[in-house]
Amino acid sequence: KKAKKNLEVRVKVLTFAHAFRERGAVIEKRGIFFGE
Repeated sequence: KKAKKNLEVRVKVLTFAHAFRERGAVIEKRGIFFGE
């Protein structure tokens, strides 16, 4: 049971990290586009 919970947490962390990285990439592109 504990292993399953660890897996769920890992999936959530990876999903969050991926979304955060995508948002960072969008902000970088926007910064380049607007010259900020």
